[in-house]
Order: sequence, then C-alpha cells, then structure tokens
Amino acid sequence: MENKINHRNQIGIIFIILGLLLLIFGCVAGQTIKDIKTGQNVGKTVVVSGTVTDVVSIGGLSYYVLQDNNGTIPVSVKNLPAKGEKLTVSGTLIKDILVGYYIKVVE
Repeated sequence: MENKINHRNQIGIIFIILGLLLLIFGCVAGQTIKDIKTGQNVGKTVVVSGTVTDVVSIGGLSYYVLQDNNGTIPVSVKNLPAKGEKLTVSGTLIKDILVGYYIKVVE
C-alpha cells in the first residue's frame, strides 16, 4: 500500500515539474521586433517592448512606431501614446503589401 502512495506522489511531482517547464519555456517573452517579423507569426498575437519614436494621426488612421535595439515596427491603435514613452505592446502581427509588418492592437 505504501508503495502505491509513493508511486502516486512521484507521478504527481513529475506532472508538476513538467507543468512548470511548459509554463517557463512555453511563454513568449523577451522577443525583439526583429524576431517577430516573420511569416510564421502573421495572424498571431505577439508581444514586444520598446520606445515610441513617432506618432501619426491622419484622418481615421492612427499609429505609432515602436523601436527596440533590433528594429522598428508600426503599431496601429486608436489611443496614441506620447513620443518617447517606453511600453510593452500586445497585438496581432499583420503583413501588408504597402506597409510591410505592423502590429494591430484591439482596444
């Protein structure tokens, strides 16, 4: 009986360790702008951090340019941040023929 309990405990510990490993290595963290600009990521949610280098609002179009140490990417949003603001953005990566890659944030 005691062997069955120890065996169950061992299996439980293994599942906890596997769960923690999936949590640690399965999360997308620390991606650079250069890293996310791939065809594989188009249509997926991406998360990047950087500094706002430009803010544009023309008619119904509003976006800002986010820059990190590895590149820049336009971010389409309704509410624009201030130029120079450091932030982390989460949104859908889009690839457009004219614009190239950009992130669309749903607010």
